[in-house]
Amino acid sequence: MKYLSILLIAVTFSAHAANRQEPVYAYSPEYTQTKKAENLTFRFVAEKAVENNTELNKLKQERDTEAKRIDKAISSLFPEIRASAAMNTLDKTRIDYREKAVQDNVNAKIKMKQILFSDSVIANKNTAEYKASVHKLAAESVRLDIIRDAADSYYSLLRLTDLSTAEKNHLGYLNSIRQGLKARKARKSDYARIDKLIKASKSRITQLEQDRLNEISILETMIGQKIAADCSFESYEKMLDANGIKDLSDIFTSLTTEEKIAKVKQFFTEKALDDSPELMAIDELLKLNKRDIKTEKRKFVLPDVSINGEYTQYLDKKEDSDEYTADFSKNDWSLNLRLSMPIFDGKRSSPDLYAKNTERIQYLNKRAELRDTIKIRMENTVDWAVDAESNRSMTADIKNEADKNLKKQRTLYDAKKLKLSAQLTACEDYYADQKDGINAGYSLVYALNDLQRAYGKFFFMSQDYEDNRFIYDLRAAAEGR
Repeated sequence: MKYLSILLIAVTFSAHAANRQEPVYAYSPEYTQTKKAENLTFRFVAEKAVENNTELNKLKQERDTEAKRIDKAISSLFPEIRASAAMNTLDKTRIDYREKAVQDNVNAKIKMKQILFSDSVIANKNTAEYKASVHKLAAESVRLDIIRDAADSYYSLLRLTDLSTAEKNHLGYLNSIRQGLKARKARKSDYARIDKLIKASKSRITQLEQDRLNEISILETMIGQKIAADCSFESYEKMLDANGIKDLSDIFTSLTTEEKIAKVKQFFTEKALDDSPELMAIDELLKLNKRDIKTEKRKFVLPDVSINGEYTQYLDKKEDSDEYTADFSKNDWSLNLRLSMPIFDGKRSSPDLYAKNTERIQYLNKRAELRDTIKIRMENTVDWAVDAESNRSMTADIKNEADKNLKKQRTLYDAKKLKLSAQLTACEDYYADQKDGINAGYSLVYALNDLQRAYGKFFFMSQDYEDNRFIYDLRAAAEGR
């Protein structure tokens, strides 16, 4: 059940944001202080995270081990040829051999062995191939999850930075209002009210900065080095303008009817089911299981067949010389054909066959369960992306209106035509709209990131003809073509 356990690790879908599991990476938080990242791009973070992940590296090592077993199994099907030589000294004085009391017996041998047929050797080769494929697919699944988590962490850091900046601007606005209270001869209750809002704003800034530091710590663990205090990051706008991502965003903007949404869901689901490394890994395990069952049954039907040959040439020593000459009248050779097949084995009714059949049922159930999981996940993710794009557009309009309203309210307030309470309400509403706009925008990139994980390729890493074709077909599905 080892390979089922590996697969179960590979197919576990990580929860998003707060439910995200702590990643396992090769480097501890004790980093070299002299090596600091000063410019972090999506690609750099993703590549470093993949490079440093210990679980992925372990799967790659196991894949390479199985690849070596394939070579070993194949090599056993080639002929085996060995050469040897021996010299035996015979003391014949005790048997009254007076002419030559000591005789040297020298010979050279060549042995050959060739397996003509062995179902067990072929089975070992196929087993190693299937296991190598499973490890490769499991590694690909883990790699995609690593990139997805790295991108999410990167997006979270940018989101927290933008929220912190917005809150600091909000605090500055509140402080500017407070400074003008003296000229307006404000009451103590007015001071108390605005001080309460300032205190709450400072508390939110502290929490946002702490969350931001925690996210930086996660990124540092991923990339294996410290992030410089003045490190620059790619902007949110650049994220949405990246290869393929802008196309995805535009497509989801055009999904205005349930019919179009349903077609996109079907398109993404079919793509995810066809290209899922988790499903392909289960298929490889089923092939391996089928092969094991056949091998278990056929070992009492198919014999191992091999041919063995041996040739021995004896050498005679010349009189009064150290040279040896071949005497072809003195040689031995043999050739035999060997068939090996058990007639009776107490293990014939062993629990191995039963265990393999039970294992097959488990794989089939897991495949059906995983297919259902992928379908549900894709439907939910598409809905998430559609809602996120809608909210982003809506909050952008609301933010623009709130910006105009705040400026208008401030003009009236400075002219003493508006009460403090109304100005503070407008200020709080403006900040709330800003915060909603930021969260809505990043919700979209989270959703698009999850869609790329389901697709099996991240566009900010690379984009080729196949990806462009995928975008074209997706747009066609969205447009009902």
